[in-house]
Amino acid sequence: MGYVWAAIFSALTLLEYFSFYYVIYGKRLQITKKRGIGLAAVLLLLALICLFWQEQMIDLQMCMVFLVSFFVMFCLFHVPFKENVRLWLAALMILVLIEGMADDFIRIFISVGELEATLIYLVCVLALLWTYHFLVGRKLDVNMFRLPKRINWIVGIMAMVLVLVMNFMSFLLFEHVERPLAKVGEVFLFVGSTAICVLLFSLIYSFNVTQEYSMKAEVLERQNEQQREYFEQLLKKEQDTRQFRHDLIAELLELKNYSEKGEYIKLNAYLSEMLGEISEISKRQYDVGNDIVNTIINYYFLPIRENCNIKVKGYMWEEQEVSQRDLCIIVSNLVKNATEAVENMQNHEKKILFEVSQGEKFLNFHLENTMEGELTLKGGLPITTKPDKRNHGLGLLNVRNIVGRYKGSLSCNIENQQYTVDVFI
Repeated sequence: MGYVWAAIFSALTLLEYFSFYYVIYGKRLQITKKRGIGLAAVLLLLALICLFWQEQMIDLQMCMVFLVSFFVMFCLFHVPFKENVRLWLAALMILVLIEGMADDFIRIFISVGELEATLIYLVCVLALLWTYHFLVGRKLDVNMFRLPKRINWIVGIMAMVLVLVMNFMSFLLFEHVERPLAKVGEVFLFVGSTAICVLLFSLIYSFNVTQEYSMKAEVLERQNEQQREYFEQLLKKEQDTRQFRHDLIAELLELKNYSEKGEYIKLNAYLSEMLGEISEISKRQYDVGNDIVNTIINYYFLPIRENCNIKVKGYMWEEQEVSQRDLCIIVSNLVKNATEAVENMQNHEKKILFEVSQGEKFLNFHLENTMEGELTLKGGLPITTKPDKRNHGLGLLNVRNIVGRYKGSLSCNIENQQYTVDVFI
């Protein structure tokens, strides 16, 4: 019976944490070959824990099940180890809080043993998570409950403090208060803790909504500035084109004159001069087929093209499944980083290659730029070299989050003083 109970408890615990990652964090399964081997190893360890489950060591074995759940989540979801530590601890504290509330609710109405109550409240938490997901969660942005590291720790500590207070109050009610009055106290404890929990999640949601609006305003302001620069370049190009057209008749008459006189050397020289002027006009902007991407690459590339060898290749469709805001954040961060890297170079040739390609089911941005100095990767992303690390280095994190929502990939590489980044959506 101990083995069966342990197996059910372990399965429900793993499913509980999986549901929390999936529903609240918005994570999706992404198992690599290496992590697949790790997943098989930790599941084997879990099977051994269940097989040798002993009543006198139940607390230690439950802790081992929780530890196994940490590694299972690390293997199932493609997140860096340190980030998984933060996510799992926050999930642990919040789930313990919700489990305590569910346990209190169960004990108000029915009298059950400790083991039965544990299994019942695990099922209740799972039902609560998936009910929320199907009724509300799917309609919300998956980032609505993600928090910065510092605030995430604060919320986790608050949840743990609340759990300790609830446990202390439950102990007092069970040990020092007569049963009829204790029942009333349990009801008030459940209602109060539920209200605090709902308030906590509401505050997190409000914080993220405010941050979302702030980010949208910043992106919109940046986009407006880029579009202003872009349209100024378009107007310049249009003016040059109109001037060229204005003189076109005279130019054609001159060509006809050279042709009639048989002055083919002068004719060839005149044509070369005209084609050079046309080529110069066409080079005054970059065009890959999408107005948003055009706005961004022209905003960043045009001011530095005199001192940097810039190549723009490829074509993409104007209409995209990727939202305009997400497209703006992805491309602007990639291009801005490349531009800043070459502007900081002193002793080597400055080069940037921006290439876009699109098929029926994918969109790829490939960007290469030369660089100077040391740049290291951490968790697959470069570590910012700016002094204020707290407020910098967030751009590619935003890009990775967006790419993850579209089930795409982001890869960075540094080799021979050249930085390369690829985004597939």
